[in-house]
Amino acid sequence: MAKIRMIEDRIRSKQEKLDELLKTKVKLEKITDKIKKEKKKQIERVKDITRLKEEQAKIKAKISEDIHSAQDSVSTEEAEKLLKAAEGIKASKSEKSSVSR
Repeated sequence: MAKIRMIEDRIRSKQEKLDELLKTKVKLEKITDKIKKEKKKQIERVKDITRLKEEQAKIKAKISEDIHSAQDSVSTEEAEKLLKAAEGIKASKSEKSSVSR
């Protein structure tokens, strides 16, 4: 009887140890799952930041292009106005000089 009781105690002890190890395994699996999810979120954040930076660069380039094209068109218009004004001044000067002669 004593041997049977010792064996039963050993079995109970081993079962308790197994239960502890299984609880630890579950805890570790939860922790690893949490870490994996956090890594995925971090990767997504990095991708989002990269996409945002690319979009910002595209927007800056477009704005810069729009500004340059606006400056070019304004410069062309102003140049035409200045040429017309210069022609008008030349014409009025030549009329004045021909009238005064």
